[in-house]
Amino acid sequence: MRRPDDLYKWGVWIAVFYAFWSPVLQDIKLLQITPWVQAALFYASLPLITLCFFLSLVLRKDVSIWRVDAVEGVLGFALIWSWIWVPFYGGDVGDIGGNFIRVLFAVCAYKASRLYAFDPWMRGIAPRLAKWGFWGVLWALVGLYVFGVFGPFYVYLSLNSEEIFVALATVLTLASTRRIPYSMGIFVLVMMGGRRGAILAAFAMILLKYAMNWNAGLRAGVADRAARAKGHWRRATLLGIGLVCIGGAFGAIQWARANPKALEALPDNVKLRVVPLILATESPDGPDTTTLTGKRNIEVIAVFRQWAEDPLEMLTGQGYGATWTNQDGERDSTVHFSPVAVSLIYGIPLAAAIYGVMLWLPGLALVRAVRGLGDREEQIWALVTFGLIALSLTGFSLFQNYVLWIGLGLLRAFTARTAANAS
Repeated sequence: MRRPDDLYKWGVWIAVFYAFWSPVLQDIKLLQITPWVQAALFYASLPLITLCFFLSLVLRKDVSIWRVDAVEGVLGFALIWSWIWVPFYGGDVGDIGGNFIRVLFAVCAYKASRLYAFDPWMRGIAPRLAKWGFWGVLWALVGLYVFGVFGPFYVYLSLNSEEIFVALATVLTLASTRRIPYSMGIFVLVMMGGRRGAILAAFAMILLKYAMNWNAGLRAGVADRAARAKGHWRRATLLGIGLVCIGGAFGAIQWARANPKALEALPDNVKLRVVPLILATESPDGPDTTTLTGKRNIEVIAVFRQWAEDPLEMLTGQGYGATWTNQDGERDSTVHFSPVAVSLIYGIPLAAAIYGVMLWLPGLALVRAVRGLGDREEQIWALVTFGLIALSLTGFSLFQNYVLWIGLGLLRAFTARTAANAS
């Protein structure tokens, strides 16, 4: 019989393996060859990683597995709640099983990571995920640009570059000034991937790190005027950089709209991705939200229309296998906006509770950082989890992102350690 901590390690190694190969294999999909290779990797790894984490808990002879925190309580209730409504609303058998195993994975990954966070082997988990996620995204970009952007294949430039978020958080928390060029370089790689959600989520991580540094230097004693002056200068610099970035982004969009011919120099595959988005920001009838959101607004409107016809469904959810009706009158199970997708399954009140307990952890880490508490490990996982939660606003990725739930479990353990050390 394997030791339970060995089973947990196997689960983490599956996550590391996936962090490298998922973006690399996505090239095959984005180059319009076949979408099934990356999908096969996910559908093969999800039950395996869930089983590893589940058995690492079941075989752990420790009363701590019976202690439930807020995250586990809400997710555990969601597991049971959704089964209640399946007989009333039905749904595809595959979707029912897929939705269930995703939530089961989230519960098991979170709890196992919380309990095994201080295992000596886990000290290297952030560097491992940072390294392999970085190289996976880098090689994926090389493939996309060599064979797609500048090559013979048509490419849909929308790489799932969130696997690089651990590397971004790692360099953002460096104590030296090297964090500035390193983080800028990684952010450029995310932008080269072309996925709007990943770009916005990476930018959200940078903003959160700025907020964590807001009081740096101002916690010094009143007599230490030099340190306080440096703190005020840092605060002004952070604010100035943020305003320049926002102003520069708006200025670049305005310039591109006024000079569309300048975009002709871009490779064809890049123009197909960039030009429609720029033109969609201004039209005779206002911004083209359908183009800007990648048709996600249509999905959300359809779900709200369905709720208007059945208000009870809005409160209870449809349970596992939830569906909505698209413009062609066909049933669809995917909403590329996780808050609405989660609400469709569990109902708005339970979805709000799920997001609330998830955001509580990076929010708590932010408060600690502003007060000068916490440590680098806590900040790394706060940045990663916040970025991945933000990413879920542009896709239904909330319960199937391996790094997110491992990270939330680790973050819970590190915040508890910080509170214990402070008391």
